[in-house]
Amino acid sequence: MPVNAELSRRPLAEMVGTALHVVFGAGALVAALEVGGGKLDHAGLGIVALFVIAVVVYMFGTTSGAHINPAVTVAPAVVRRFPWPEVGPYILAQLAGAVIGGILVNAIRTFGPYVATSVFGGSPPWGQIWIYVVGPVVGGAIAALVYDAIARPRRAELATVTADRQGRAGEVEGRRVLPAEERGTTGREP
Repeated sequence: MPVNAELSRRPLAEMVGTALHVVFGAGALVAALEVGGGKLDHAGLGIVALFVIAVVVYMFGTTSGAHINPAVTVAPAVVRRFPWPEVGPYILAQLAGAVIGGILVNAIRTFGPYVATSVFGGSPPWGQIWIYVVGPVVGGAIAALVYDAIARPRRAELATVTADRQGRAGEVEGRRVLPAEERGTTGREP
C-alpha cells in the first residue's frame, strides 16, 4: 500500500505544534516561577498560551488543522467530521510532541513531562495519567455532540441563509477556502 504523502506531513505538523505548545505554554509558567520569584501573572501566562496557539494555528492550520490536543482530534471524529483512521496517527504524533516539549521544559503535568520525569530518574504518578486522557477526550466528545445538537446549522436553514449573516454561513469545514472558491470561480486569476 503506497504511503499517503499528505498523511505523513499532517502528524509531523501535529507533533511540532504540540511540542511548541508545551514548550511555550509550560515554559512561560516555569519562567514566571523562576524569574518572577514564585509570583504568577495570570494575564501574562494566558497571553503567552494564546499567542503560541495562534502561532501554531497559523503555521500548521492549513496542513493538519492544528489540533495539538488529542481531545481536539477525537471530538470531530465522534461527529464524523474527521476520519477515524487518522485519529491514531494524530494522537501518537501529539503524544510524541508532548514528550519532546516535556523533555525540553520538564514542567507541566501530563504525558510528556511524566515520560521526561521517568527518563531523568523521577517517579511521576502514572496511576493518575488516565484522568488527563479520559477527561479531555470525553469533554471534547460531549462538546462536539452538544454543538451538533444545538448550534450546527441544519440543511433547511442553510438553504435559506445568505453568506452575509455571520455565524450562519454554513458548515465549518476545517480547511482553507481558496480565493477562487470565495468568488465562485474555479479558474486561476489572470
